[in-house]
Amino acid sequence: MKKIVQGAAVLLVCFVISGCGKAEQAEKKQTQDTIQVKITLEEDHKNVDEKTIKVTKNEKLQKVMKENYTIKLSKGYISEIDGRKQDEKQGKYWLYEINGKQADVGANQYKLKKGDKIVWTLNPYEETK
Repeated sequence: MKKIVQGAAVLLVCFVISGCGKAEQAEKKQTQDTIQVKITLEEDHKNVDEKTIKVTKNEKLQKVMKENYTIKLSKGYISEIDGRKQDEKQGKYWLYEINGKQADVGANQYKLKKGDKIVWTLNPYEETK
């Protein structure tokens, strides 16, 4: 009987140790997969909002926008952020830059990377001459 109790105790200790190891591994992986990005909103060339957000690596920008702002879509593109609407008559549309460069994919396709600086602009379209 004593051997059965000792055997059960050893098994219990093994389960506890292996379970703790897995929890630590999962926590470490989650920490490695969490990144920080900065999102700035500009309207008429003025900064109107700025947030530093922790997200999962490779998460899509549009999903992060939905989780952190009130947005509306039109034809698959963001047309309103926190009540600030684009205006076709004034030639104002929401556009975004990634680390200082104009985006070449939609927000629903862009996968966020560590340290990304996203700037959404709602400015009148100005032709360069």
